[in-house]
Amino acid sequence: MGLRVWLDECVLTLGDSLRRKIDAGLAQSTFGVVVLSPAFFAKEWPNKELDGLVAREDGGNKVVLPVWHNLSASEIALYSPLLAGKIGVSTSRGLSHVASSVHQAIMHSTTSETSAESRLVSIEGERLASIRRSMLTSYSSRELRRSTYELEDHLNRYPSSV
Repeated sequence: MGLRVWLDECVLTLGDSLRRKIDAGLAQSTFGVVVLSPAFFAKEWPNKELDGLVAREDGGNKVVLPVWHNLSASEIALYSPLLAGKIGVSTSRGLSHVASSVHQAIMHSTTSETSAESRLVSIEGERLASIRRSMLTSYSSRELRRSTYELEDHLNRYPSSV
């Protein structure tokens, strides 16, 4: 579906540090598809990986994409009420439905982020253009100094706007 996927089995090679490679994968991934199942909750390592993904969420930043396998929402709530509060997709609807749901969630989040970034760039650009106009039309050294300070402040706040 055109997505880049990090899967430990495809990345790890003989002699690698399992923890370091998985930490790097978790840190560099935008999303984590977590297959929640009785086996998942019975093992410690997958729960540690989930902890790493959950730590990256900040309320508005969706990272964990739950897939429910052989569990209902009420059963997941017995393991983790916080995870039960997230919308998940069940494997009972078929793998193609799961893949489509994951793809849709990623594309929707990516589109939202791109729109927010575009708005920010637009605001930064408008402010920079306003400062530039002020500098070009300044009638006194005082006005020019004020515009220069505004420019320095803007560049300190938004270094990527230039």
